[in-house]
Amino acid sequence: MATVLNGYGLRPVYAEGHFAQSRRYDFGIASGYATSLFQYQPVAVNASGQIVAASVAADFIGVFMGVTYFDATGLPHSYNQWISGTVVQTGQPLWVWVHDDINQTYQIQADGSLSSSATSPVIGSQLNFTTSNIGTGSTVTGLSNTTASAASLTTSGQGQLRIVELAPSPALNGANTWSDAYPEIRVKIARHQYWANKTAV
Repeated sequence: MATVLNGYGLRPVYAEGHFAQSRRYDFGIASGYATSLFQYQPVAVNASGQIVAASVAADFIGVFMGVTYFDATGLPHSYNQWISGTVVQTGQPLWVWVHDDINQTYQIQADGSLSSSATSPVIGSQLNFTTSNIGTGSTVTGLSNTTASAASLTTSGQGQLRIVELAPSPALNGANTWSDAYPEIRVKIARHQYWANKTAV
């Protein structure tokens, strides 16, 4: 059973018709951007066309996968995280990789049980990210801690994630259920910046 909360972000699993793949954003991130980004963290595109951290209950573009840039001394770096306040060399490329396919299916852990007579069936329902950890992660591994908020589950409102199935999780020996303390679920983006929103069913 999923009895331990160990958020790992919004991990791409598969996309319809092809393998999960990220896309390169050449406009990247603003030099000195003062917010850390971690692999599998939800991100958005701002008005300047650059990647920024996503917010709870807002449209977003996909998940951050990594960045390549030249620092202020001209040395190249490739990381699976963006360190807050990093200054890059002017005039040199800064590439950001993001999974932004509207048909992408992801896996994420919920921060609470999703089994309730008031919100079943769960498939087709929607929820948001957890406010407390949407932008947190490990500076050692570079991985996100983002989870989905069980308290935000809705069968009629608009959430950020649409539940498509319960995740088959070999790590849990198949014992992953909606009523677990912290179930793992497969989702799609329900509030994509490139696509019209559609409420839960």
